[in-house]
Amino acid sequence: MPRDYRGSWHRLTHPEHRVCRRAGLRPRVGLRAGLHDAGQAIRNLRLLSATPPPPEFAKSTNLDLAFTGNYAIQGNYNGWQIWDISNPSRPTLAKGFVCPASQSDVSVYRNLLFISGEGLEGRLDCGTQGVQDTVSKGAAARTADLRHQRHP
Repeated sequence: MPRDYRGSWHRLTHPEHRVCRRAGLRPRVGLRAGLHDAGQAIRNLRLLSATPPPPEFAKSTNLDLAFTGNYAIQGNYNGWQIWDISNPSRPTLAKGFVCPASQSDVSVYRNLLFISGEGLEGRLDCGTQGVQDTVSKGAAARTADLRHQRHP
């Protein structure tokens, strides 16, 4: 499949993107920046909730989403959160795990949650004290059993 310099083939092949390019439209140009109040460019979608994260996750960037049943798992540079989305307009935090890493990419397979992280600021024990030695640094893959989402 064709890839652009960012590695995304969807941007090149999706019909709406081709139409926007031909018309010279750049829907994200001019949007205001912000951590929780950034401007939005939404097409064919409806925002149901802009639920703020808990304080321990508020200053970090969110990364990936994974879904299982009525739960959305959100990766964040400070760890990952499990949101109950049974009422999509009012998601509630089922559980948050503070575990700083340069990434917390999340994936779900059946009842297992996989979290990948790497970086020099992450600790193998998920501590928030920072890293003083090279033994505790590095890449990690964590797993969690999701049979009980509120207590994995």
